[in-house]
Amino acid sequence: MGEATATMLGPCRLGAMGAPRKQIEAMIACGQAEQAIPKQRRVLTGTEDVLWIADHNGNVLAMLIYFDLGEGRTWLDIVYVVPGARRRGYAGSLLQRLKALQHEAGQRSILFGTGLDNIAMQSLGRREGFAERCIEFECHLNASRP
Repeated sequence: MGEATATMLGPCRLGAMGAPRKQIEAMIACGQAEQAIPKQRRVLTGTEDVLWIADHNGNVLAMLIYFDLGEGRTWLDIVYVVPGARRRGYAGSLLQRLKALQHEAGQRSILFGTGLDNIAMQSLGRREGFAERCIEFECHLNASRP
């Protein structure tokens, strides 16, 4: 993992995080402003689990949010690294830790979805052994049409 002063923390239930939760919520807002995280994504309930990397001052540099889908499957919901901490291997380190934790827990697979324009997430998934398996189609409906 990147800098010696950064530490991986978690897993922790989002609703039980205390102070880091506010930082993570702010990171999600930044990711949405960058259009890296969809604005229409589901609202966090607090029941999600989080892994994160913080610097020596407790500032969250990177985070990964996930939850159990049941039937041995885990959904990787969000991976985000603050702009000043990118290209240091934090996202890969978080994903490797998630894979290890889920393997130890007996989960069979980890799934995630991302936009066609999110090249960074697609690249991360490929590097970490994820296989592309579906494409989602969307049709915007005009309210005036029957």
